[in-house]
Amino acid sequence: MNRKFTIFILILLLLVSGGVFWWWVGKDPDVGLVRSEEFEIQETENEKIIKHEKTGFMMKIPGDWEIVDGRDGLYFNTSDFQLDPIAGPYTPPIPEKGCAMMISIKKEIENTDYDILYTLTKEWIRICLEPLDFDCGYEVIEIDNNKALKHVSHIENESILGDQLRIQTPKNEKIYIFEAYLFGQDREKCAQEFDKILQTVEIRK
Repeated sequence: MNRKFTIFILILLLLVSGGVFWWWVGKDPDVGLVRSEEFEIQETENEKIIKHEKTGFMMKIPGDWEIVDGRDGLYFNTSDFQLDPIAGPYTPPIPEKGCAMMISIKKEIENTDYDILYTLTKEWIRICLEPLDFDCGYEVIEIDNNKALKHVSHIENESILGDQLRIQTPKNEKIYIFEAYLFGQDREKCAQEFDKILQTVEIRK
């Protein structure tokens, strides 16, 4: 099979599977999305610590940020966050002002029907690290010394301008997904805040 066609198929599968949120919860409690209530939140004077003990996950956000339960993870935003009027009920939290970000964890089982993103993400990281004569479409970065895929979706039209950042890293049959919605008047500052938050991430299991 033509190599570029193979990579195109991998991109397509990765994007499609990234939007799938019916994760068999109820059929097997050991797979699927970690529900928002499963995260532990510890507060100090200066920061909020987000933990999920079973997956060994921990990250820190500034203490004055707000945490919101979501259908597919935890959303967190600055206290001055204002939703853009164009954002509908089924769109990401696009800011007009302030910052909005998200963390989700998906548990999968490699080489089974529950393996939707895990193996695909690992394969895509491998491909992007190879010497290629074209852009693979993703950047490979590290999150707590784990390889991760970074994808930037640039949106520009008459009503909105900005970037949606998505980072996903596979480890021990789990996918950790971080998203930032860089729109509105504070998008440059929010990009810097996102980088700072990612530096606090720990994945120990």
